[in-house]
Amino acid sequence: MFALFGDISFEAIGSPQIFESSRRFDYAEHRVVEDRPRLQWLADGLESITLTMLFHASFTNPLLQLEALQVAAQIHEPLPLVFGNGIFRGFFVLVELATSDIQLAADGSPIAIRARVLLREWAPEFDPAAPPRLSSAPLGLAPVAISYSAPPSALGAAPAAASYAAPTFTEPGVSPLVDNPLPGGPGGPDLSYVDVPVPAIVRSAR
Repeated sequence: MFALFGDISFEAIGSPQIFESSRRFDYAEHRVVEDRPRLQWLADGLESITLTMLFHASFTNPLLQLEALQVAAQIHEPLPLVFGNGIFRGFFVLVELATSDIQLAADGSPIAIRARVLLREWAPEFDPAAPPRLSSAPLGLAPVAISYSAPPSALGAAPAAASYAAPTFTEPGVSPLVDNPLPGGPGGPDLSYVDVPVPAIVRSAR
């Protein structure tokens, strides 16, 4: 057996006279003002396989072979293409069938028919409802602890708010809050509005 296309067997004695495979590689061309266009790769195209076979009455029934190919084209379904060496080429659909009568009997019965078959690769369908495949774990799956390290001078301070120093803006780019002690109140990762003294809430002069 040369190959098996669905249930259609291509025997070695009737192996294709021509086996041609082609595939496109698609690029989008983007026009650029006053410069040459840029190309952007889109995707690999589908493979197309052209088989030219000879069906002769000495080893097969040419009409039955053509009928099997016509049925494969009319069902509009992808069929597996497997070669005799076990290589699975993929799923293909029959998109074109052309025949030439090479030899006919006196009553018009075909003795030899040359058939040209064009197979087109069938890519797996895309399911828009399928969840996206992530290359890495998304943020938020692992718990993240946010903590604040107080300077040594603030450790053990009373719950009451410390005295507030007015912003001096002596060093460009440094927030005036750096020079102020921590607000009083209970310790913890959450900051409440009662932890900040009212005089500390001022509009910056900048």
